[in-house]
Amino acid sequence: MKVLLLFGFLLATCAAFETCGKKGDGASKIVGGLDAGHGEFPWQISLQTYSRWYGKWNHICGGTLIAPNWVLCAAHCFESASNPINYRIVAGEWRLHDDDTTEQTFDVEKIVRHQQFSRPQRFQHDISLIKIKGKVDFTGAYAGPACLPTPNDDYHGVKNCWLSGWGRTQAQPATRPNVLQKLSGYIWTDADLKAEWGSKIQPGMMGFGTHSTSACMGDSGGPLVCPSKSKPGQYDVAGVVSWGIGTCSGKAGIFTEVKQFLPWINEVVNSN
Repeated sequence: MKVLLLFGFLLATCAAFETCGKKGDGASKIVGGLDAGHGEFPWQISLQTYSRWYGKWNHICGGTLIAPNWVLCAAHCFESASNPINYRIVAGEWRLHDDDTTEQTFDVEKIVRHQQFSRPQRFQHDISLIKIKGKVDFTGAYAGPACLPTPNDDYHGVKNCWLSGWGRTQAQPATRPNVLQKLSGYIWTDADLKAEWGSKIQPGMMGFGTHSTSACMGDSGGPLVCPSKSKPGQYDVAGVVSWGIGTCSGKAGIFTEVKQFLPWINEVVNSN
């Protein structure tokens, strides 16, 4: 009963934001992707770490705004270091190496990785939450939360979903974009995904993309959103970029299925 009450509280909180799941207008890499429009994916953030060697902040992972002070991310983004002081969050970002005048930058207060990350199998429970210091301003057109799915939403086989991020547009030679990239596609069915990857696919994992277009290094932790089944005209964050083949092509990319972790998300948010 406690978990159900917590779940209801966070859903109500997210629903209170008028911009929840509202996608901006598109313009006109993710491997095989296109340039996204400025503000097209207002929930997209850049997770950055400071390089003393180069004397600057570098993008390492994506993430999804789900509340003014909470970001949904992947647990593996923090395998090398989990001290909040090492990271910052940039919301309203579009061009990583340019001043878009819409960026909002925050220090990180707390990082909560799922306690069962990579257990019993590598990349299982690959999900984390980042609490930021301060609150993102959602009143403009360039930063806003994605909606959370409901426990009954099934996105397997759904089309017209969107992946976004600043990951490599090709694995080798490593090519990274300046402009946020986007890719539209469908969520694989469980049967097709297991035929593709076999026993590596465990509960809480889902597939997106094709053999030539999907996520790559640098997209980790970022959002995979689908048209909401319960909120017309809005988008739910269905998946979190998790893992895939090292060449970023040849097989579908694997994502953490958000709806499977709703009780955990709500417990963390409402106890911190």
